[in-house]
Amino acid sequence: MNHISKFIEYIDSVKRYSSLTVKSYVSDLNQFEKFLLLNLDLTLKDVKTQNIKAWISHLVSKGYDKNSVNRKLSVLRRYYRFQNNNNFFKGNPTKNIISLKTKKKIPEFASKEDLNKLFDNNFFLEGYIGERDKTILQMFYYTGMRLSELINLEVNDISFYQKYIKVTGKRDKQRLIPLLDSHLNDLKKFISVRNDNFKNNSQYLFLNHNGKKLYPKLVYRIVKLYISKVSTITKKSPHTLRHAFATHLLNEGADLMAIKEILGHSSLNSTQIYTHTSYENLKKVYNLSHPRGSE
Repeated sequence: MNHISKFIEYIDSVKRYSSLTVKSYVSDLNQFEKFLLLNLDLTLKDVKTQNIKAWISHLVSKGYDKNSVNRKLSVLRRYYRFQNNNNFFKGNPTKNIISLKTKKKIPEFASKEDLNKLFDNNFFLEGYIGERDKTILQMFYYTGMRLSELINLEVNDISFYQKYIKVTGKRDKQRLIPLLDSHLNDLKKFISVRNDNFKNNSQYLFLNHNGKKLYPKLVYRIVKLYISKVSTITKKSPHTLRHAFATHLLNEGADLMAIKEILGHSSLNSTQIYTHTSYENLKKVYNLSHPRGSE
């Protein structure tokens, strides 16, 4: 087993990273290994700090944005830390590498008005597919869960009595998200239609037309289709609804720590990006409301 394989086995089996994250790590490490071989005639074990700096310069020259470069650099840091801690390699060439400076992007999200229009009007098809699509959109916006979390939801994760849903997040960490009464009623209706259509006793809550578990690209297409009907925002993805959930809660006065727990963030730093969005909304209201705001 080579050094990349050992590391991938570690993040997959021990750290329990998602399959998408593992796939991304493999791609980044293979890309770096190929760069070393073709341009510097080096292996991963021979790398020095200046070689990583050369790779960063190469990525920037190829048009990679700074966030992508920093993400790839983060993969290398974890890789070399693992090799060093396990005495596979001597030293850590990423130790003195500084990430590229980036501007923090304020997340793009759909407005309350647009989402109310989506759920209050008859945009969804009749039958199972329409009920499923509506319930998927509701689940993203009413709970703020991630795409991978939604796909892996099971029917038994919903507690109608205690009014919560159990979500399994990154690294198999579980959390409970409270559910609105109206949402619970819609879920009961959806599950009834689902069970009438499929007799295969699949444990997964959301199924495709063949009764199989959903896959990410299908969910992306569903979200993009319906968000396009009510909003002109550029990015129309499940994460857009997660951003909307967090931002709308914050704008209504919800506690930041409570939002952190619902979103499943391990650090408050990840949640604080929504305070920037809330500030932008506050600034807009101030400029519109202040007697001198129009001057």
